[in-house]
Amino acid sequence: MSYNSIVLSIKKNILLTVIAILLILAVLAVAGYSIFKNLQGSSSKKVAEKAMLYINQEILGKANAASLVSVSEVAGVIKMDIKIGDQQYSSYVTKDGKILFPEGYEMAEEIQEVSSTLGNFIDTGEEVCKEDGKPIIYFFGSNSCPHCLWEHPIFGEAVAKFKDFISFHDNMDSSADSEVFSEYSSQGAIPTLVLGCKYTRTGSGESVGESEEAKNLTALFCKLTDGQPSDVCSSVQELINQIK
Repeated sequence: MSYNSIVLSIKKNILLTVIAILLILAVLAVAGYSIFKNLQGSSSKKVAEKAMLYINQEILGKANAASLVSVSEVAGVIKMDIKIGDQQYSSYVTKDGKILFPEGYEMAEEIQEVSSTLGNFIDTGEEVCKEDGKPIIYFFGSNSCPHCLWEHPIFGEAVAKFKDFISFHDNMDSSADSEVFSEYSSQGAIPTLVLGCKYTRTGSGESVGESEEAKNLTALFCKLTDGQPSDVCSSVQELINQIK
């Protein structure tokens, strides 16, 4: 459970007050106003002690006071290891004492590297999803979307070459496969193309033109079908070799 959650669980009866305090703090921070006066050049310990005073007086209250366990500097800010009851948490404050962060997130652990491949498609790193033993190809779009209208016929022509080797879900103006769309679409944007759950892209291939887009799609389909049909895939073998 996060530090913020503990604070709110301890002070359920003053939830709105806590939110108001944090909002005011954010506004003052943006305005460059320091809630801790005359802290420029102060030691990390002094800044942390002032921050703890603010937390206890303005957020937690004396009945649920937090204690300071240790102070250190990380990533250009002051880290405070604090204890509330039997639980220990980490909070952060800027060195000048202007901005307090009740909780921090290690983004390096949260953000995963995105690998792109041919045609600006993203390689999801997932196993190829299949239906009746065939890779499933999804198209999500709408006739009210000009980029979808550009992409849809090119996509359809490419799919037609693989009639016996893929399972095509054409969701043009359709709400079918909504869970798949939610998982792979970038903020609900269209067109969204999902190729065997392995390759995905939100947006059309207009930047490369119809001919190149058709070749890229064909090569990606071939990668999913292990080069079948051979007469189709042999014509784009060079592009297939470029796919990660």
